[in-house]
Amino acid sequence: MDLLFNKWPAVLLLSLFLLPQPSFSKVHVHPFYVGVVEINHNKTGAALEISCKLFAEDVETALEQDYKTVIDFSQPQQSKKIDALLADYVPKHLAVQADKKAQALRYVGFEREAESLYCYFEVKGIVSVKTIELSNSLLYDFTDKQINIMHVMVGGVRKSFKLDYPKTEAAFSF
Repeated sequence: MDLLFNKWPAVLLLSLFLLPQPSFSKVHVHPFYVGVVEINHNKTGAALEISCKLFAEDVETALEQDYKTVIDFSQPQQSKKIDALLADYVPKHLAVQADKKAQALRYVGFEREAESLYCYFEVKGIVSVKTIELSNSLLYDFTDKQINIMHVMVGGVRKSFKLDYPKTEAAFSF
């Protein structure tokens, strides 16, 4: 026992190098880089309802890199700035075609929940749809480890597809 206490300073010093160290940078490493895009055809509302779920800190970093500005999703006073950035960024990386016709995404808003960021968009005037084609490169500019999963629901039928970087295209038929 005395031997351990005599070596205590060396053990403490060694543990400082072996234990995980806190990161003071904004980017946190996580084992997976996954985004989920869900598209639901709302027949009653004649619209496509779109949600994008992404890691909030990854989106912050991507927006800061692309737009050369500092943002923090946890700061309510930045919500208008963040709305403008997301309304510009997401449509540059997510394109939707319904029945071979390109659709303009209308930004609805965002919310943060724990580590996730949810961005909401819609496409109005879609009474019915037989095919949906997506081009999705969300956060590909952040990391080449990004995986994007898409779920599309039309008429109660749900179909899914996974895109691994660098693939961006997916098509759904109903």
